[in-house]
Amino acid sequence: MNTMSIQIKRLVLYRRLIHLVIAVILGIAVLATDQAAFAWSYTTLQGRAGQVAMPSVLLSDIYAAGYMQFTVYSTGNAVAYRSPASSGIQNVAVIYYLEKWDGSQWVMITRSAPMKGQITASQQSIRFPGPYIQVNGSARGYFRLGALFQWATTTGVLLGNTAVNSNLATDYKCITTSRLCKSYPGYFRTGGFLTNAW
Repeated sequence: MNTMSIQIKRLVLYRRLIHLVIAVILGIAVLATDQAAFAWSYTTLQGRAGQVAMPSVLLSDIYAAGYMQFTVYSTGNAVAYRSPASSGIQNVAVIYYLEKWDGSQWVMITRSAPMKGQITASQQSIRFPGPYIQVNGSARGYFRLGALFQWATTTGVLLGNTAVNSNLATDYKCITTSRLCKSYPGYFRTGGFLTNAW
């Protein structure tokens, strides 16, 4: 084998290696982008839960029932995907809840009514309205939003359930102009209503 053939083979090998490195870098970039887009953390509690995609959450004071109420809500939908535990019809339910830090632990202070839907055998997912929770009383302190999703058969056999919690500051967007508000990785902080103080 002459020197020219060896150099050509090395060049071909070198190009393949470069292409492989580029593919790995692009793959890592795609994974990083996917994780950023789905910033919520998901913890399967029982069985084989389906995947969930959560929307970003807005924080505002909204006039309702004759006075301003601090409101945690989303204009987007939550999407629950089929549990891999069954290929048939699946009943899916979700509850959103709001927790407040009491100085030593997170304590649930309010929750939504359960929302229920069904994934037929030919469907892969179901959309639920995003959270809409209003805080009664003082909405001052540290808070975080969570959700519980559950999958079951039509006869009530549990397929799986999962707890969902935020983990990035970008999961929340403060749009209230009535109080101080700041988001942190996994939670947010609010000040007193019209006090300009924490």
